[in-house]
Amino acid sequence: MTWLRNKIKRWLSEETYDNSVPVLVREHDAPDIDGLRFTVMKATGGVIVQCRSYDRRRDSTEFSTYIVTDEEDLATRV
Repeated sequence: MTWLRNKIKRWLSEETYDNSVPVLVREHDAPDIDGLRFTVMKATGGVIVQCRSYDRRRDSTEFSTYIVTDEEDLATRV
């Protein structure tokens, strides 16, 4: 992954890049493709929940999106 970090650094150091905007580059030890992931976003009147699941055997990813109002119970809805 060092080559990727160096390539990003070279790309970021080009003259066309605006240096006033901070950029964070992180490395992960494990790939971020396994299991179940929930993304919760606040919305007016409730929340939006996106669930992503990855199945290694079928090599497929499934997405489900839920809109939960303030009146509904989040755990029951999802």
